[in-house]
Amino acid sequence: MVSTYPNRLLPQPTYLLIDGEQVSSGAVARRTPNYEPLLGEDGTIIVGQLSSPTEDITRGFSVNLLGQFELQDIPWRPLAKPLYEYWQLGEAGLMPQPDEVEYKEERTWNYYWLDIRDLHGVTFKVTGKEYTCCVCHKPTRCNYWHFELHFHDEAGAAVSQMSRGQMDKAARRIRPWLIERVKTAPPKAMPAFGAWPDALYMPIV
Repeated sequence: MVSTYPNRLLPQPTYLLIDGEQVSSGAVARRTPNYEPLLGEDGTIIVGQLSSPTEDITRGFSVNLLGQFELQDIPWRPLAKPLYEYWQLGEAGLMPQPDEVEYKEERTWNYYWLDIRDLHGVTFKVTGKEYTCCVCHKPTRCNYWHFELHFHDEAGAAVSQMSRGQMDKAARRIRPWLIERVKTAPPKAMPAFGAWPDALYMPIV
């Protein structure tokens, strides 16, 4: 059982924001709502494992950039609201107190990952509607390596800013597209098991 939240995940005052293009060779990972089953009979991830049924995937689909953030970090779950707040440039990170975070026990969760090349800047059409995906760096106060998937329509309008009804329709179109890109076998190549260079997120002196 891991008892200490990893300090290496915290943002530092000198860190920079990362553009999706800068990490296009990488992968993002996400914890599933529960352990099993993960895949359906057709070999694709079950819809309920892509995300919780109550999660609004069009408001910003939460993922983590693999590298300094390792697969062993996926079970960490912040419990305190301030830890979920977005980090601002120049701020120090916020280390969770023991009662503000939990480490999910084995066999209570699983994970999947996505190749950023399949996502960032990719435009796709579903039932006559066109969307473009953006892999956006959205660090939180306790996790610098937190990213989100955001979507825009053919006019460039952010789906997250649409009406409730429009967002629900967009989510029904986007979800199958995401499912097709999910990978469940452990990533072998890419920077998934290697740290990103300092120059990516720290100023060059």
